[in-house]
Amino acid sequence: MSAVAQTRTKVAVLGGGPAAIAAAFELTAPELGQRFEVTVYQCGWRLGGKCASGRNRKQGGRIEEHGLHVWFGFYDSAFRMFRAALQELDRTPEHPLATFEQAFEGCDRLVLHDRQGGHTHELPITFPRNDLTPGDGTSLPDFWDVGARLCSWAIRHWQALSVGEERPASTKGEAKRAGTGRVGDLANALAAAVGGHGTRGSEALLRFAGRVAFRGSLEGGLLLATDLTPGSCDPSRGRRRTGPRARLLALLLTRVRDAMWEHQLAQRASEDARLRLFLTTFDTFASAIAGIVADRVLERGWASIDHLDLCEWLARHGARELTVGSMTAQRAPVLRAVYDLAFAYPGGDLSAANAAAGTAMSNLLRLLFCYRGSVLYRMRAGMGDTVIAPMYELLARRGVTFRYFSSVTDLRLSGDGRCLDAIEVVPQVELLRDSYEPLISVEGLSCWPSEPLWEQLRGGGELASSGVDFELESNPLGRPPISLERGRDYDEVVLAIPVGALPGISSEIVARHPRFSRMVASAETVATQAFQLWLTRPPEELGWRHGQNSVAGAGLEPLNSWRDMSYLLAEEGWRLEDGVRGLAYFCGVLEDRRGETRAEADRRVKDGARSFLEEHLDDVWPGARGAEDDRSLKWRVLADRMGRADAARLDFQYWRANTTASERYVLTPAGAVRDRLAADQSGVDHLVLAGDWTRNGIDGGCVEAAIRSGMQAAQTLMRRGSRMIVDETSIHTHLTAERKIENERSNA
Repeated sequence: MSAVAQTRTKVAVLGGGPAAIAAAFELTAPELGQRFEVTVYQCGWRLGGKCASGRNRKQGGRIEEHGLHVWFGFYDSAFRMFRAALQELDRTPEHPLATFEQAFEGCDRLVLHDRQGGHTHELPITFPRNDLTPGDGTSLPDFWDVGARLCSWAIRHWQALSVGEERPASTKGEAKRAGTGRVGDLANALAAAVGGHGTRGSEALLRFAGRVAFRGSLEGGLLLATDLTPGSCDPSRGRRRTGPRARLLALLLTRVRDAMWEHQLAQRASEDARLRLFLTTFDTFASAIAGIVADRVLERGWASIDHLDLCEWLARHGARELTVGSMTAQRAPVLRAVYDLAFAYPGGDLSAANAAAGTAMSNLLRLLFCYRGSVLYRMRAGMGDTVIAPMYELLARRGVTFRYFSSVTDLRLSGDGRCLDAIEVVPQVELLRDSYEPLISVEGLSCWPSEPLWEQLRGGGELASSGVDFELESNPLGRPPISLERGRDYDEVVLAIPVGALPGISSEIVARHPRFSRMVASAETVATQAFQLWLTRPPEELGWRHGQNSVAGAGLEPLNSWRDMSYLLAEEGWRLEDGVRGLAYFCGVLEDRRGETRAEADRRVKDGARSFLEEHLDDVWPGARGAEDDRSLKWRVLADRMGRADAARLDFQYWRANTTASERYVLTPAGAVRDRLAADQSGVDHLVLAGDWTRNGIDGGCVEAAIRSGMQAAQTLMRRGSRMIVDETSIHTHLTAERKIENERSNA
């Protein structure tokens, strides 16, 4: 045996989602010289976790997803990993997804919905593209940059809306000078702040605020950059202070905010949806800046306000009821989008919206100010095809071993409770060969199937007809478990199983490690629902006006969002005679129901899809309905290879309830962040943590959080080597400082 083989560290990665994939990717980097021998244990037949997708070979090779997946332009860790993987994979030019540009396409438009006054208004927002490269992020916006851009944006839009006494901007240069030119002196601005009347005085005030913010960005001080990750400030840099310039900016912006409401704009806003969008958006960010200053977030970090819900925090600092909403359904479109994107409805209860203020606001700032190229990106095929399959192919080439159909059922500690001594794993099936080959080809692309490749399993024919599902049940065939032992099968373990599934497999750790127990007990997840509709007409012919370069809020809860996905039809295997011309994805939260089976939950999603189509389709596709005197749905807008009539055509579509412990979406409600653990805080030797449920700097349910956490887990095993991810130094510094504070509080 070679010296290299003798010194390799065996790592067992438990789980097959993005966090597990990222950890395996980092641990097998070529420059590490095969230091780690990695084995991934995954239940079922595919990788991807909540990001998994499958191809249904019985239905034209169509893509079936857990929900609607897009990547935001600030996903630096995720994009960088994927770009590096494609470069190393070095696919041939003929491959349909050989390059990043072939795999991802920028998407620039968000279509929000406003539901005031009993009417639903579409409010499209187009974000300008920039010349930055996704994955090359190295810095975050500072406090003053946010302030300056808010002022410049407000002046441009205020004038464009011709609010009150305001004159329209005469030139583009005039709007630009709002943030950078000489726009009045301090005396006039303060006079307007104290007693100015009319919107002209407010504009002068806003222009001066822009001047304050712009000068602040040049002069430095009060940086918010490192504070965009939850935690306390870096002690090595000394305590930052909220000085007079920041307090002045907050004063000016809140005076402008109040003046807008006081001079008849509130009455006009009740009738004008676009004016209402402008006012509530400015209200949101002016109140946020006021809160940052008043609560000394610059010194204390975002975690200092995570015990509050976002709208509760904004209301404390002056945000109006029209903005935060007396009821969730009446919330301003921008804030509603924040909650919808994060599925921030514990229990699936739309009246219980809850999102930790610091985490939600910091991630909103990332989304708006840190995107590279486009604000969001769509994948050219399913998530599994575009991202997970090439990552698997690369990791297999690097020598990573994949144990499919391996369900982890117990984690066992040593006698003193300090070490992870054994892992109980159920081999769900018996393979006909030594290994399982998981991918199939659809239209020349390597893809995951929507069900196991039964021909590779012993007794596969009978299993296929039995309806068994190895992703929903850990041991559906009642097979005996095997034990993986430390020192023989592994040296280190990356626990990348979703937090909702941890109570069932970590009872010993929970019983003996209080911090781990608190993390598991306080973790909040929510069930989600999704359905996909294959159409006989493209959505633009049905009345959709915003094209495929958009993502829309559905405007009708619980369906948080929908998207025209017709471009994917080119990647599916439909024949001309199948009559498929369009494709749409819908998703949202699903209310919890005690004792409900998965089949019953799936039926509820299907019934909900039918109700949506029958009652609300004209809100999305007005051209899909019949004549004015016939409000019955034109069911034939739904494709169906079987040619069924009316509502039976819904049977051809795809729907699913994501209700199992490993499928539920991770939430970050107020007060939840403090109990999260970082990768190296399991409290158990030889066990590191990975997943979007860990303390990772994003702390929300998204692929970026999962991938960052997987990288952090790998770096923990590498003793924090030189392969640092974006902001990793500041993240670990923040977390270390916060742990010190937490320990001091505990000792006190």
